[in-house]
Amino acid sequence: MNTKDLKVAARYLANNLKLRKSKSEVYLRHQTLKKIYDEQPEKAMIVDAAVVEGKHLDDPFRSEVHLNPELNVPLKTGLHRAVGGDHDFANPGDILCAALATCFESTMRMIANRLE
Repeated sequence: MNTKDLKVAARYLANNLKLRKSKSEVYLRHQTLKKIYDEQPEKAMIVDAAVVEGKHLDDPFRSEVHLNPELNVPLKTGLHRAVGGDHDFANPGDILCAALATCFESTMRMIANRLE
């Protein structure tokens, strides 16, 4: 989607979509968070993290990263074939694209939840 398409889509959404009259789950959660953040703005600070432990150092093409220290989700990673890797696991570019796609999709889901 190019910039012009995004502007057209944004204009359409702004002019045609209406928030639902009943309170959605997203609305209710956001109201709760708004009260907290209004009183304690520092609580709105989010710090995401990932940790690489440096295991299997004899393999220059694969690694394992642990996402979210609270959940400690392991993710095997590899290198793209364009830089000599086997592309047998998600590479950093794949992970970045996944993060952006997830952010976009979850935002759309939350917006849709608030619409009629």
